Amino acid sequence: MDKDFAEPIDKNDDLGVFEAFAAHILKHSLNKEGREIIKIFMYARFKEDRFHRVHFQWKEMLMMSRLTDYVSKRIQEGGFRKMDPRITVFCYQAMVRNMAMYKNMMKKIEFVTLEALCRECTKIFVEGIRLR
Repeated sequence: MDKDFAEPIDKNDDLGVFEAFAAHILKHSLNKEGREIIKIFMYARFKEDRFHRVHFQWKEMLMMSRLTDYVSKRIQEGGFRKMDPRITVFCYQAMVRNMAMYKNMMKKIEFVTLEALCRECTKIFVEGIRLR
């Protein structure tokens, strides 16, 4: 994920940053093994047990903190609306994970390619938080 973020972050490419995040989640839930990991992850979250904290929480929080830092920077630069960057990032993650479930697990949105779904989710979200 770090390598996917590096170039768009350096260029202040808002669409590129959020699209890399969406692509990471959507592509990793494409195959059966990836979907199983997501299911285990979701179950562990609901149990709120040590397994979740040890195996998933630190990785997820690292990825989320990198994106939160980017959003904070863009708010300070005047690129994004003033809002809580943590809430912003969690909202985006929730949207993308939900789309991953619809696309890759439930097979409800077969009318769109994975790449197009990444682009559209990113455009919808980024256009909503950009300062005009």
